[in-house]
Amino acid sequence: AMLREARRSYERAVRIPAGFAAAFAEHMSDSFMAWIEARPANNFAAVQPYLQKTLDMSREMSHYLGTSGHVADPLIDLADQGFTVAELRPLFATLGAALTSLVKQIGERPQVDNSILHRHYPKAGQLAYGEQVARAFGYDFQRGRQDETHHPFMTKFGHDDVRITTRVDEHDLGNALFGTMHETGHALYELGIDP
Repeated sequence: AMLREARRSYERAVRIPAGFAAAFAEHMSDSFMAWIEARPANNFAAVQPYLQKTLDMSREMSHYLGTSGHVADPLIDLADQGFTVAELRPLFATLGAALTSLVKQIGERPQVDNSILHRHYPKAGQLAYGEQVARAFGYDFQRGRQDETHHPFMTKFGHDDVRITTRVDEHDLGNALFGTMHETGHALYELGIDP
């Protein structure tokens, strides 16, 4: 299975010209830096050209990877092997119907007082609490770690090395707490842990 996956990764990689791969990596790095600058100022219009270029370059990458179906199929396959737009559309249609009803029900309820999330919580305490939450979910810190970043994400370096990140705002506990919970969920999946 590992050899099959290595061959699949290799065959996919050699289809993408080296110059394009380098340009795409540089663009994604530039895009992230633009987002880091735009986010605190709520200036998301500044990121729009980067998003458009990402879409354009993603379409080009799809062309290099080759497809007989939808232009997004090869890109979906990068993350979720074997899935296609045709298979995902019915799934999302079902989810969309259920979520629309749920959002409507939530909207009809009284607003929740979430002021407890907006008190001052020191960074060290938030990070320690996030670690406790991740452990309670089943995350194994012997097989990963948690660090800070501008935007939370999970990354997998190997079957025994899955790392999570979080963002801390000392006046919004929800940023770190919910980010940690979300990324821990991804990490548990990648580690093969059933919570």
